[in-house]
Amino acid sequence: MSDEKDYHGHPNYNMIFYALVVLMIATVIVDELGLPANVMVLSVFGIAAVKAYLVMANFMHLKYEPKLVDLFPYLSIVLIIVLFFGVYPDSVAIPLDVVSFGQ
Repeated sequence: MSDEKDYHGHPNYNMIFYALVVLMIATVIVDELGLPANVMVLSVFGIAAVKAYLVMANFMHLKYEPKLVDLFPYLSIVLIIVLFFGVYPDSVAIPLDVVSFGQ
């Protein structure tokens, strides 16, 4: 057993942690910039997708798994993106001066 090689490797967890912290700060900065709602939402979700990839690839060790095992978490991310674009029109605020309320 001492001759077995660890096929998972050893990612640099400190660098991944620092990257996640920087991306978290970027998310807060994007929120504070006062961008239009649609740009801000897309930016925040884009940053979240990068963070999710970093966590899945390194902490869940998906880089080292067979490709079929990779399919399931990445497919769930694709389905979440489809869900996001499905509910996005319902979550955007409508300016009240445009709505006539039947008058």
